[in-house]
Amino acid sequence: MATITSIKFGTDKIARASGGTITAHVKFDEDVQVTGTPLLNLVNDNGGVGDGRVAALEYVSGGNSDELTFSATYSADAAAMPNPDDRLTIGANAIVLNGGTIMSDSKPSNAADITNVPQSNDEVVFSDDV
Repeated sequence: MATITSIKFGTDKIARASGGTITAHVKFDEDVQVTGTPLLNLVNDNGGVGDGRVAALEYVSGGNSDELTFSATYSADAAAMPNPDDRLTIGANAIVLNGGTIMSDSKPSNAADITNVPQSNDEVVFSDDV
């Protein structure tokens, strides 16, 4: 059974005035196959207004490999963009299959273990200035 070994952000800061893309890379201990569009949920841990709010990154690439990429793009000053100083982090059980699958490549009948996500200190900060 494929298991997650790490999750890391490819982005650490986004300026609200210019927008940007958040990417995250999910590493497994073996190759996996993906169907559909699983999501990687991020939690706002700013400790203030909006704390606990969830933002979702969509699966974009990496099937048939050991590293999946998830992303979300925000346009400049988008209404959907998180607030200034929001700190998005990866919580436990962050991957949601969303009607898709993530399966072991070596045994396609075995679903990957997506529940034991290693905790990371990575975060993405939204700022009015970068």
